[in-house]
Amino acid sequence: MRDLDLHAIALVAFNDNVDKVLKKSYDKTIDVQFGVFNARHHTGWLTINLKPSKGWRDWLVNLMAFGRTHKGYQWEFDKYGDDLLRTIYASKQLWEASRKGVIISGRSKGGAEAIMLGLMMKHYSLHDYENIIVGAIDPPRAFSRKQDADFPIYTVCYKNDIVPSLPFWYHHLGKFIQLGKRTHGLSVKDHETATTNSTVIYEGIIEAD
Repeated sequence: MRDLDLHAIALVAFNDNVDKVLKKSYDKTIDVQFGVFNARHHTGWLTINLKPSKGWRDWLVNLMAFGRTHKGYQWEFDKYGDDLLRTIYASKQLWEASRKGVIISGRSKGGAEAIMLGLMMKHYSLHDYENIIVGAIDPPRAFSRKQDADFPIYTVCYKNDIVPSLPFWYHHLGKFIQLGKRTHGLSVKDHETATTNSTVIYEGIIEAD
């Protein structure tokens, strides 16, 4: 099942094989695309895509890297998390899709946010969302060693991307998967490639399987 889950989170991260339903933006720091998955596996599941950083507000949130979990990302969901859940409840199409399952995914900052959203949905709505798969494409670290999850989480790192190594005092949750050979050194260029070129991620996942 891992290969199917990995393909699903990669597709959702890039909004491929998704019937887009609606978008929401919160203070220009969380940009979310809700949709319904139309690929062969997990067909009809709710998809939630969280976008990468794109403006100065995003970068201020990224810099709030303190606390047991990343304070900046936690602040976002403390402030906007309830509205995200209400959006699903308010849409018949999204709610019916969520009863089949939920795929939450994102790239870079959006990947860390995707994991945090998955944790929130399972914690506060345990009986509503039984099937959740969460994935992150080259996200920053945002969680403590003591945190854990009882649902599938996949973190993908492309080659020598620097971002998944930072901040060094945090950690990744779930399964960490290296795509491509990692050599000495860290690369900003690999982060740009991983978060903008879906082909290298799709091909890397096929090779990893």
